[in-house]
Amino acid sequence: MMVRHGFFTAFRKIVWWSGGGLALLLFLLPGLTLAAKKKKGHFYVKRDTWEATMAASKKAYGDYVASLGFTPVSSGVLKHKQAAEPISVDVSGLSELILVISGGANGNSYDHGVWGNARLIDRKGNVTWLEDLDWVSAKSGWRKTTPGANLYGEKANIGGKKYEHCLTVHAEGKVVYKLDKKYAKFEAEVGVDTRGGNKRSSIIFQVHGSEPGSVLREVAKDFPQESGMYSLFAGTSGADYLTMGGTEYERALLTKVLGKLESPEFFRNEALKIKANGGESIDYLKLFKKVVGAIDAQDQLAMIDFEAMRLSIENMDKEFGAKYNGKAYLSELKRLESQKPAMEHALYKGDPKAVAWINKTSGFKRKALMANPLLDFDQLLVVRHKLGNRARTSGPNAPDMVLPRSNWKTIGSTSNPSKGWDTEIAVLSNLRGGVDSKTLYKPKGPHAITDLDLHFDAGKVMFTSATDNGRWGLFEVNIDGSNVKQLSPDKYPDLDFYDACYLPDGRVAMVSNVSMQGVPCVNGSDPVGSMCLLDPETRTFKQINFGQDNDWDPVVLSNGRIMYLRWEYTDNVHYFTRVLMHMNPDGTGKKEYYGSASYWPNTIFDAKPIPGHKTKLVGIVSGHHGTARSGELVIFDPAKGRQEADGVVQRIPGRGQKVEPIIKDKLVDGVWPQFTNPYPLDDNYYLVTAKMKPGGLWGLYLVDTFDNLTLVKEYEGEGIRDVFPLKKRPTPPVIPDKIKPNAKDATVYIADVYEGQGLKGVKRGSVKELRVFAYKFAYNTSKSNNDAMGIEAAWDVKRVLGTVPVYEDGSAMFKIPANVAISLQPLDEHGQAMQIMRSWLTAMPGETISCIGCHEDQNTVPVPKRTIASNRSPVDIKPFYGEVRPFSFVNEVQPVLDAKCVGCHNGNDPELPNFADKTTLPYRNVSRSYFDLQKFVRRPGPESDLHVLTPMDFHASTSEVIMKLNKGHHNVKLTKEERDRLVTWIDLNVPYHADFHDVPDYRGSNQKDRRVQLMKEINNMEYTAEDELARANALREARGPIQPIMPETAPAPKYKKVKARNWPFDATKAKELQAKVGTETKKIDLGNGQTIELVKIPAGEFVMGSDDVEAQALPKTRVKVKKSYWMAKYEISNGQFRSVFPEHNSRVMDQQWKDHTRPGYEANRDEQPAIRMSWQEAQAFCEELSKKTGLKVKLPTEAQWEWACRAGSDKDMAFGDQTADFTAYANFADESLQKMAVIGVDPKPMNPNHTYFKYYDYIPRASGTNDNSMLQSVSGKYKPNAWGLYDMHGNVAEWTRSDYVPYPYNAKDGRNAGNLDSEKTVRGGSWKERPRHGAAGYRNGYKSWQKVYNVGFRVVIEE
Repeated sequence: MMVRHGFFTAFRKIVWWSGGGLALLLFLLPGLTLAAKKKKGHFYVKRDTWEATMAASKKAYGDYVASLGFTPVSSGVLKHKQAAEPISVDVSGLSELILVISGGANGNSYDHGVWGNARLIDRKGNVTWLEDLDWVSAKSGWRKTTPGANLYGEKANIGGKKYEHCLTVHAEGKVVYKLDKKYAKFEAEVGVDTRGGNKRSSIIFQVHGSEPGSVLREVAKDFPQESGMYSLFAGTSGADYLTMGGTEYERALLTKVLGKLESPEFFRNEALKIKANGGESIDYLKLFKKVVGAIDAQDQLAMIDFEAMRLSIENMDKEFGAKYNGKAYLSELKRLESQKPAMEHALYKGDPKAVAWINKTSGFKRKALMANPLLDFDQLLVVRHKLGNRARTSGPNAPDMVLPRSNWKTIGSTSNPSKGWDTEIAVLSNLRGGVDSKTLYKPKGPHAITDLDLHFDAGKVMFTSATDNGRWGLFEVNIDGSNVKQLSPDKYPDLDFYDACYLPDGRVAMVSNVSMQGVPCVNGSDPVGSMCLLDPETRTFKQINFGQDNDWDPVVLSNGRIMYLRWEYTDNVHYFTRVLMHMNPDGTGKKEYYGSASYWPNTIFDAKPIPGHKTKLVGIVSGHHGTARSGELVIFDPAKGRQEADGVVQRIPGRGQKVEPIIKDKLVDGVWPQFTNPYPLDDNYYLVTAKMKPGGLWGLYLVDTFDNLTLVKEYEGEGIRDVFPLKKRPTPPVIPDKIKPNAKDATVYIADVYEGQGLKGVKRGSVKELRVFAYKFAYNTSKSNNDAMGIEAAWDVKRVLGTVPVYEDGSAMFKIPANVAISLQPLDEHGQAMQIMRSWLTAMPGETISCIGCHEDQNTVPVPKRTIASNRSPVDIKPFYGEVRPFSFVNEVQPVLDAKCVGCHNGNDPELPNFADKTTLPYRNVSRSYFDLQKFVRRPGPESDLHVLTPMDFHASTSEVIMKLNKGHHNVKLTKEERDRLVTWIDLNVPYHADFHDVPDYRGSNQKDRRVQLMKEINNMEYTAEDELARANALREARGPIQPIMPETAPAPKYKKVKARNWPFDATKAKELQAKVGTETKKIDLGNGQTIELVKIPAGEFVMGSDDVEAQALPKTRVKVKKSYWMAKYEISNGQFRSVFPEHNSRVMDQQWKDHTRPGYEANRDEQPAIRMSWQEAQAFCEELSKKTGLKVKLPTEAQWEWACRAGSDKDMAFGDQTADFTAYANFADESLQKMAVIGVDPKPMNPNHTYFKYYDYIPRASGTNDNSMLQSVSGKYKPNAWGLYDMHGNVAEWTRSDYVPYPYNAKDGRNAGNLDSEKTVRGGSWKERPRHGAAGYRNGYKSWQKVYNVGFRVVIEE
């Protein structure tokens, strides 16, 4: 059901503005002052009605201006690229000059107004340029009023004419100058600035010699309801009514409001009659009132949903029986519903009967739904926020309703809690009637109040407000208003305490900036708030969460655990990574509750458990940027699912509608109604703060799952938040503390690392160890963004602790330091990470934390089993070649390069990367050596696909530097330690730096020292991260310079020259040979419109291997392909592969930067070649097709593949050698990969002229070429070889049937037998690799169960 809510949902009774008890406050216009020394309200002339008062006041002001001998001047509505309009005004005798810029009827977007050649001329003809005068006051609707230039600091331009002298102001804007009667004339040329404007621009320029002062404020006092509606539609241009002569303004305003009516014809005709009769201002104002009343009635009508009311009444009749008179309500509902069609028609004819019917039906709705027995409590506790002129324009965010302006902030980011606020805790009663309000507590000063929490016994309430030292603190007051006291400690002048909830044992869960961390994505400009545990009796506390970023909204679940919102994005997409968590009150037992590895919802603020249900919750779904701290009201049940929209029960309103998990940054921009701060009564009925429409108020509503939204109370000029029924609640059970306060470590137990998504498909026994590393997180206001650690590197400093063993059955048990964020990486036999943990775990002192596996499903019941680890004592972490230290390129990797690489890579050959150059580059002070090496590493960067990565997706074997070493790169031999350091650097996301630099003092303290001090005092923890790097640096420096070790020159192998009969041959001969076996194609119908097309490949012999690519392609061998066979023309597509394996997902390719608003570039379209399937899966595809068709469908052997690829050629490519122009034939790495380097919010490809481009456009590629494909392209885009095969070179690499074992190739030695334990050969190269890697003889190998990001396959049929 579509529910449309109007501007004025406050009106429960509509009487065409003749009453109704409306109390609306004018949106006061900023900067209004009284000109010409007239006393306040001098032009205000009160009459019996609003419209008569406005008209009389307008006349009084006009008469006064006329007495000055000055006539205000107004331009027409000027548009973008329109020529300037001249203005010339006689200002003789004026003491003030007021220049006003107003937006046209379409608002003030892009309204850059220019007063070109603006000048004052005195009686002698002397010219004073306006830009040379100081103004008395200046207001610009965007940026600052700019003399002498446009708002971008450039020459202003109107319609193609540039101006050396000008004044630029954005609407709504006003500039006031003092003239002192010195000047005779003001002249200017006015129009829209070409650079700043666009087709939406429309501006009116006005010149005044006086202002109407406080007239509108005086009108608002006497006629609040009409003034409120007038201000809502007039906006900041409301004063123009008084200053503009005639009725032009009134007509424009009427046109604007008529546009809000669905059927405005009747009222539009009334307006035409007024104009035809020469109507005056008062006539238009009277009609304005009627139209606004009709709009309100229209909106009320839209909220009368008879089906929703029926469902709710029937539900309450069933649930509450005799407590609810459902049958009587249903009878009246039926009668009212029968009248609706006639009343809808009458509404737009101005018929009072329609209004009366709407009033009656709205009243019935409120009576029937507010009779809900769940509301049988006497009183409600709320916070009332006195907002004044901001009430209808504000979001729920600060400084309006004491919440942060952005969804990444906590209240700790909100400025001074002790200035500029007007808040109170109030008790609302008589809820089913007129609603009475009584102040429970109001601060003595202008202090903020937020984060209300009512105690379980309803005898006291806790809240956040200002402490004596101007910081945020926790307070408590008895429900009778007595015994106000501060709960949080006051001995920490640099700490804030906020966002708290009572715990069953009398303690308090709260958030504090005790970690001395800053939010990294904004360079630490906002302090991080971490979950803490407060003892109110002693006013002592301890930290219980130790993450990277903010925590929010703690609340107690029915089982006594705490649910809270945690933000985390270590090497992950930071717009979408706020996860609901739950833990014991002492910080033990932390687990995900909802939203891990999910793009939707971006955020669930204000989450509350639903009473009477073990797992359901209600929360506010919001975005990252855009609308802050409000959004959609959604009910979840994690028992249904915990990711994306899997656990959604319903959105309100949205009965019967499926909630789609949209991936979007500004997720709830433009979504109405907006909600914040829900309180569930049961699983169908909720109290919630809501704003129905732009221009509405933040009122208190009763809403339900049937889509009824019923206003409980709203106050003009105010907002309501933090609602609690004033009644006792069941106290959840007390969970005893499980920590050991004096312990320094904790224990981790993993039952089976192979369980769960993280290592799905990984061969058992392949995980040998876990790498254990910790983090050092960013400081306040220090450089800590996505590039703080390096180029396309990690967000945070990573401290390598060491490794622990994984036993044969996949179990592990080991010690870790307590109170530290820890990540784990499963390692293979070469110490390479098989999965990347882009999150962390934290354990409390003495805690034993356990998990089943890697990203296991919490909703599955584990089968208990004895494991090797469970029968052994937990092991200590084996150190990583020395002490614990942050991983630094300079300390860990550069020494390896110095020892084994710089002998050749020393800058002497410009074609080679230079690993000897340690000078720092301008960008982030990384070295040239680092920059050149990181190009050859594939890694996730600071942000990658949020969903759990495919196992081994970023395995070191997919990085070219490791490929080269594995292939014996010039006989370079690394020691185990050297290789471990290099691989660890890759697995940690190529960090260069190992600390945050330029860390300033914060709130009067050295942050580094203060962090150490607080860790010791609050957490009984020795924080050693500050001096670890210094010790590591000292050790490196003590070792001194490293002498490079040149690799031993391996003797060149001597191979016999090999030839093959009748080979090579040209394309003509190739086609002749093919014609002999048949030129027809074979098709395999897969169903669902998917077909595999194959061509016949003739038998023959050729020389297999190559002299020009690598040693693995040698020795060359004469190979006979004894039988012809069928081969797929194209690589198997996603659509074809999914016809057999429907769940397959080729996923995406990462962009290089941050601020990602999507998973990446799409690689999963049906028509694209499938990737990320293992050799075993490709083999299974062939087996399934064989069963289905009775044909022998297989993967090609290496010999079959290379024979078909060459199609007679003895060159590296079927179309030439490696230097040949490939762009018509193959999709290789080339200039098109520039698009991988992106920037900006919702990032787009960087402009090659951007300062950062040369640092982020680093993927090795063929220069000077562009095949116009940045990813795997649709098969058939490029030219085929002589046998009609497409993409044998490039696009995606292809699995073959053969083992990756040394040559000479011998088809009889078992390499084609399908041994699952052997690595399998991949051929052909891909879009991400240079042509050399796609040469006909180039070979690479991967494990048979490994899913590789750029590897697909094609099939053959043997006869």
